[in-house]
Amino acid sequence: MFSGALEQQGEDGAKLLAARVMSWLVAMLIVVTIVVEIFMPQIMVAFVPGFVDDQQKFDLTVLLTRIMFPYLACMSLMAAYGAILNTLGRFFAAAFAPVLLNLVNIAVMIPLATFWIMSPADATIWVAIATMAGGVAQLWLVWSAIDRAGFRPRFQLPRFDPEVRRFWVLAIPAILAGGITQINIFVGTIIASGADNAISVLSYADRLYQLPLGIIGIAIGTVLLPELSRHLKGGREAEARASQDQSLFVSMLLTMPAAVALIALAEPIVRVLFERGQFDAIATVQTAQALVAFSTGLPAYVLIRVLQPGFLPARTRSRRRSLPVSASWSTSPFPSGSSPP
Repeated sequence: MFSGALEQQGEDGAKLLAARVMSWLVAMLIVVTIVVEIFMPQIMVAFVPGFVDDQQKFDLTVLLTRIMFPYLACMSLMAAYGAILNTLGRFFAAAFAPVLLNLVNIAVMIPLATFWIMSPADATIWVAIATMAGGVAQLWLVWSAIDRAGFRPRFQLPRFDPEVRRFWVLAIPAILAGGITQINIFVGTIIASGADNAISVLSYADRLYQLPLGIIGIAIGTVLLPELSRHLKGGREAEARASQDQSLFVSMLLTMPAAVALIALAEPIVRVLFERGQFDAIATVQTAQALVAFSTGLPAYVLIRVLQPGFLPARTRSRRRSLPVSASWSTSPFPSGSSPP
């Protein structure tokens, strides 16, 4: 919608749309964050029922989640600002922002680990604090980039006008699609909470499979969305279809070998990266098995990231059906008008 407004109404129209949508996003995030912080113990009973019998473990989980939950608000705002930057063709700030999380964690933890002998509980609390600080740093980075671009939305009281109503109608399919993944994580966490170290095993495996998903699927999808939006809003359907075809080809060209490699080399990869200290050989085998399962679905997850951008801008054009995929592949490996990610 922002790309369409920029194409059809100019900068002033795009800024006004961004301000209206962001006002709703900020209001909802404030309400959700306050409610969740207040009722965190009751919510965590639903998420990790296996921890309830261990009061010390459960209390620590509640504390850590309370510290880190506002991080989700930072990421939601960062995603919205990043979408504006991507539409403007400025990809660096949003792409580099996740690096700040690692840098802040390292900056906090190295001095503490060097000069202070911490208990495991103290260490996890400091990691949670560092994560929250990293979220603030990420949001500050994209906010600064938006400000420099001259597209900082002006906050206003939320109003339910036709544009906002249209936004939510278009957002529902994306919410449902993302919700399926979150429900899967929710159910998996409930099951894993009843077994020792199961949540950690799934988390380590997820980190490895997220690497090709982020580098390939999310990167291509991020570049593709504003590209498709501009073509479709300008009535250039042939160029839009060519961009999507090229993105599908490149994504599968990179994803299939990555999936095969993760499946074939799961155990040695996990052993080299993680097997030390409390992470023993048994944990390596368990994490490798989870990684194999995740990697089997990797091509499908990447396809979702690449196909979804073709659906969203197409929905904004009088509810037309999503962009079809051509039977032929273009010779250029990257979307027209863009450079390699």
